[in-house]
Amino acid sequence: MPLEPHRILPALVALVALTGCEAAIPTLQLNEFMASNTGSLTDDAGGTPDWVELHNPGDDPVDLEGFFLSDNALRLDREALPAGTVVEAGGFALFYLDGSVDEDPQTLSFKLSASGEELFLSYDAGEGAEEVDSILFGEQVPDVSMARQADGGWDEDPTPTPGDPNG
Repeated sequence: MPLEPHRILPALVALVALTGCEAAIPTLQLNEFMASNTGSLTDDAGGTPDWVELHNPGDDPVDLEGFFLSDNALRLDREALPAGTVVEAGGFALFYLDGSVDEDPQTLSFKLSASGEELFLSYDAGEGAEEVDSILFGEQVPDVSMARQADGGWDEDPTPTPGDPNG
């Protein structure tokens, strides 16, 4: 029996709903950060800003277009990551958080609080930024990073490894 024309659209809507056809968020996660950098890592200008490292644990490269970093749950889209920057499969991307407005796409305009706060990675596929990953952290020890562990948890790391796998 042929499908009647007035039933085609509802059938397509049901099919999309059942198959979950929505934009997939590319694989990317927070991997390591330092909120009290006094000399363990310097930027190109010789400063010692806070920093955040992202990791792509997936099998495909990820363009950072549509990704954001923030320290404010009400403004997940606070700082857009640079479109056209690609994190290769298994690779890392490092961003400095120095609290200034800078032309360098690797430098973001907010800082982390060494006394503790929350850090968010979000993604906007066109319908508003949604949280992809986050960490709530307490008071930080100078020059000790917080690093994601193999089990997905977080721990202090006295030997930070920006750009390399966590130890």
